[in-house]
Amino acid sequence: DVMNNKVYMNFFNFIMDNYLGDLLPYRENFIPPFIFSAIPKIRLDYRYTKDLLLYEDVMGSLLTLNLHITSSCNANCNACKEYYRQMNSCTIRDGDPKNMDISLVRKLLLENRFVNLSRINILGGNISCYCYLDELLKLLEPYRDRCYAYYNIHNIDSMGEKLVEFFSDRICVIIDLHLFDKIPNLELLKNRGYNIVFLVKNMFDIERIERLIPLNELTIMPFYSKDNLDFFKEYVFWNESDLLSMNHTFTSIHRNQFLNDSFFGEISVFPSGDVLVADGISCGNLNSLSIYDILSDLLLKEDSLWFLTRSKTDCNGCVFVNLCPSISKYELRIGQNNLCNKIDLQ
Repeated sequence: DVMNNKVYMNFFNFIMDNYLGDLLPYRENFIPPFIFSAIPKIRLDYRYTKDLLLYEDVMGSLLTLNLHITSSCNANCNACKEYYRQMNSCTIRDGDPKNMDISLVRKLLLENRFVNLSRINILGGNISCYCYLDELLKLLEPYRDRCYAYYNIHNIDSMGEKLVEFFSDRICVIIDLHLFDKIPNLELLKNRGYNIVFLVKNMFDIERIERLIPLNELTIMPFYSKDNLDFFKEYVFWNESDLLSMNHTFTSIHRNQFLNDSFFGEISVFPSGDVLVADGISCGNLNSLSIYDILSDLLLKEDSLWFLTRSKTDCNGCVFVNLCPSISKYELRIGQNNLCNKIDLQ
C-alpha cells in the first residue's frame, strides 16, 4: 500500500534524489546499513581536539571587522549608546579615548593574515574627527574594495574629499527620525551613491519616510526602544508562513545546528582596544591580548556567542529550531530568544 501511495513515493524519491538515503527491500534478519552523519569542518570540534587548532583556522575565522576608530562626535543622538547594540552604527562609549592608537590598527592589519576577511566597517564617533586619518587610509588600501564607512546623517557634511574618494559607493548614512524636520535632501544623498539607512520605531516612521523617498531605494532597520514591542511583534517577529517561505537549503539547516549565522566571524574593536561581540559583550583587549588569542577563545569557549544556536535556548523543543534565523542582536536587547509569533503545532 505504501509503494502505491503517491505522497510516500514522492518523499522517498526526494530522499534518494538528494542522496540522503535509499529504499531497500526488507528481508528477515536484515541488518540496515550504517549511515555516516556529516561532520562540519567548523572547529572539527576544536574544543576537544585543541592540538588541531591551526593558525590558518583561527585567522581564517574572522569574516567581518568593525573598527570604531574614534569617540569624537557632536551629534548628540538620543540613543547614541543603543544603536550599535542592534545594528552597525557609530557610538560613543564611556571611558574610550578620543582616538584609537594608530599603532594598534597597524599591528592588527599588517602583522596578521586574515584569509577570509570579506568586510571592514569603519565607524566612529565621527570618522572625520580621527586624527590619524591619512595613515589609516594607507593601511586600509589593500582592503579598499572591502571597506565601508558609517556616518550619522548629522556628520555627513564633515566628510572630506579623501574619504569620499576612498569609500566611493561604500558609504552608509544612518538616519534616526527623532530630528525628522532637519533631514537634508535625500535625493542629493542618493545621487551621490550613498547607502541610506533609516532607523524606525513604528509604522508612523515608515509612513513619513515613504513620503520622502521610495522604500525600495533605501534600507529600513527597526530600532527597539523598549516601548515599541508591539511594533516588533506585528512587523518583525515571524510566523509559520514566513519560515516556510524562506529559501532553506541543507547547508543552511546544517549550519544552524552548529553556529550562529548572525554573530559568527564578526568582532568590533573600540578606541580603547576592547574587542566586543554582539551586544557589547567583551572578549578581550588588543593592548594585552593578540588577535589570535581572542579569536581562539571565540572558537573554543563553550559560551561563545559565535556558537549560540537556538538549540541552546528555550527554542530547543520547537520543530522549527534549525529553520529559524539565528539569534540576532535584537533578541539580546529585547531579552527574548524566540522573536516569533509562537506556532501552535496541535
